[in-house]
Amino acid sequence: VHSLDTAMTIRAHHPNVQIVLLSGVMDLESAQKAQELHCDFVIHNFAQLRMLEDLSPHSPIRVWIKINTGMHRLGFPVEQIDHVYEQISQISHVKKPLYWMTHFSESSNIVSQETTKQIARFVKATSAYDGPKSCANSAAILAWPDSYFDWVRPGKMLYGGSPLDHQLAQEQNLKPVMTLKSRVIALQHVKKGDCLGYDRTWMCERDSDIAIVSIGYGDGYPRSAAFGTPVLIHGQRFPVVGRVCMDLIHVDVTDCSHVVLGDEVILWGKGLPVDEVARCAGTVSYELCCHVSTRVKREFIAIKQEEVVHAES
Repeated sequence: VHSLDTAMTIRAHHPNVQIVLLSGVMDLESAQKAQELHCDFVIHNFAQLRMLEDLSPHSPIRVWIKINTGMHRLGFPVEQIDHVYEQISQISHVKKPLYWMTHFSESSNIVSQETTKQIARFVKATSAYDGPKSCANSAAILAWPDSYFDWVRPGKMLYGGSPLDHQLAQEQNLKPVMTLKSRVIALQHVKKGDCLGYDRTWMCERDSDIAIVSIGYGDGYPRSAAFGTPVLIHGQRFPVVGRVCMDLIHVDVTDCSHVVLGDEVILWGKGLPVDEVARCAGTVSYELCCHVSTRVKREFIAIKQEEVVHAES
């Protein structure tokens, strides 16, 4: 998990599950709280190592050492690993064996050799030590089997998005688990030459029927979505036109005679890959999935034995 808050939520429901704080802790207070929650610590700098020494010896801690093999974001340099191992091994309340991890910078690019080089650096840095190892993110799970080791860390692929450059999710047999939906709340008939929305950025080239959909950048729909970004209504694609507003978008439904108030609109998900919408917005699907705001109602659905069970959101 990313944060201590998320760890607290999980621990409240799952008292025995292993929880790894991927970014570690920032101060002694949060380190003490993480120890109380029996979280694994990821250690990627010497300040965190010092915090380990200051924690209570009465509650053993499982530690992951993060190695910088080329991402240059978090992690100890490979040449410091022996020293780091020696320092942590002297802390009596750290569980043995230690765990090991790194993170890839270019695993989405299957023609690049950088991931192979990072794997080699990781293997060399950890070859003298026991303990579980973890390298593979979503892209590596799909494209770099040499990176599997003991733990893998799927992210984007869990949402059904493709983590590989220039490859669609369906090519990887990935299916969307998030569908962002809204409804048509108004219909406008506009004349050829009329302009839509803020700053009059879209001029109608013909008499047009425009559906106003209750979604906008305040909900996490990208303001950068280009004219022509598709949405689905009745399983048919229609283009977004005009500038995305905080709460609303314009959709050209001229070519469909049976769009009515209240019709469901799929912004991305089943039938409309989030990766495609992200490309239209000049971003990546990771960002779209993360930016759905808290004002959007969540409905969690469990699929089991072909039955759909609705859980309270």
